[in-house]
Amino acid sequence: MVEDSTYDAELLLQSLDRAGYELLYERVDNEQGMRKALADKSWDLVISDYVLPRFSGMDALRILKEMQIDIPFVVVSGKIGEEVAVEALKAGASDYLLKDRLTRLGTAVDRALAETAQRRRRQRRATTLRERPHVRVRDLHSRAPRPGPFRPPRFEYVRGGWRFRRQIPALR
Repeated sequence: MVEDSTYDAELLLQSLDRAGYELLYERVDNEQGMRKALADKSWDLVISDYVLPRFSGMDALRILKEMQIDIPFVVVSGKIGEEVAVEALKAGASDYLLKDRLTRLGTAVDRALAETAQRRRRQRRATTLRERPHVRVRDLHSRAPRPGPFRPPRFEYVRGGWRFRRQIPALR
């Protein structure tokens, strides 16, 4: 959690607790703290305030992307305009919330975690296909319907011209 206010951090924790999440968290408020927290442990989610005295939510998002950690990033702020929210979403944030509407936090976290899980599944499938394309082709070939024996069409001469004779399969 990237938050400078202990009071706001408690509000976020209460909202997540009410949504049914078991919480293991670390609160940081600067770049060094965030880098250390991300390097030391594996996290499911980052919740970040947008405005901090020595740090910002966009800086935190940049660090997350630099470290190539694929977890949801939710921006929570007391004062965030529509343009700032759009900027954060374009930069890679999963969602944004206003601090006076924390009742939506549980839903936003649910959605962000589900989207991340779905994106990871798609990436795994794509990686599997890139690494083993021959397996897929072989699987498709083994599942293809088998054609029956080929019989060339038969023609017969009838009253001055050739005509196709319908083949009727022999019954055995």
